[in-house]
Amino acid sequence: MSTIEAERDASLDREDDAPLRWTRRLGAAFAHRLWPVCMLFGGLALVAVLTNHPGSYIADNRFEQFWSPGARLLREAFIWDGSRDLGRVREDFWPGSTAFLGVLRGLGASAALAQHLWHAALLTMGGVGMVAVLRLFRPRIDVVHVLAGLFFMFS
Repeated sequence: MSTIEAERDASLDREDDAPLRWTRRLGAAFAHRLWPVCMLFGGLALVAVLTNHPGSYIADNRFEQFWSPGARLLREAFIWDGSRDLGRVREDFWPGSTAFLGVLRGLGASAALAQHLWHAALLTMGGVGMVAVLRLFRPRIDVVHVLAGLFFMFS
């Protein structure tokens, strides 16, 4: 253990501020780790999307992406789309999102639930991305990071 860590632990163990000791230890433990922020943002995103029109499909993208992602992945195996006019380059080539939705549908999620879980994943990735960008300027994760991530997620 380095001297800096020993001094920090000694300052955390002072008896005059015993009621605040656990919060300081918790803050020191999570100040450089990103997974607690991921869990917090993921939970909040799930609450937000699952309480907003639960069980209903909202037409925001191509229906077959959520209803039949396996068939869509098969069509995306080829970059040329010969079904429209004389054919053209496929402009709806999204294998990453379709594969994620295919896994959700394969696990038994309905089209509406898969859509809600996809939106929660997007919100979580956006908020965690904001925290990661702020960590470039302020390496210690603080309230500012969490507020910026939440603002990015829910604005």
